[in-house]
Amino acid sequence: MGTPLQVFNLRNSLCEATFTNYQMFKRMQPNFTINKEDTPMVRLIVGHKGKGKTTEILARVNAEIKTASGSIVYLDKSNKHIYELNNRIRYIDVSRFPIRNSDQFVGFICGIISQDHDIESMYLDGFMTCAKLEGQDVTETILELDRVSTLFNIKFVISLSLDKSELAPELQDKVLLAL
Repeated sequence: MGTPLQVFNLRNSLCEATFTNYQMFKRMQPNFTINKEDTPMVRLIVGHKGKGKTTEILARVNAEIKTASGSIVYLDKSNKHIYELNNRIRYIDVSRFPIRNSDQFVGFICGIISQDHDIESMYLDGFMTCAKLEGQDVTETILELDRVSTLFNIKFVISLSLDKSELAPELQDKVLLAL
């Protein structure tokens, strides 16, 4: 396989290539808009730390896999919850990849989608950490994921360590559960 440095450089190159493709997509379709009726959806589970967001998102993903006809992907900031998921769910520990900002994170998501055309849902736990958005506004990144959701017909369920009242007005209708 190669030395750890070669593996890291390969992973970094893949992330950079995906990010470059994502940036090209944004330039080619700058006026891409969302028709609410066509949106598969982005749904948010919100609440401060310790309120039970991870327990809720794990219960939802494990329930959905029982009826899923396509693939389901679960992204997390560590591998702590890997044994709590059904083995048919693709688990990705985002901390293993050299993602430095939210644009690279969205590019990473697009790279995952490009490798599996059967994905019907993606669950993102610890979103602010995974997307490198701690202490920053999440609105633009979530709206970008909403566009990706529409484009590829994929449902996103995202846990956010924010109170519902802290969300921008355009994200209020995306709240699935406030804890």
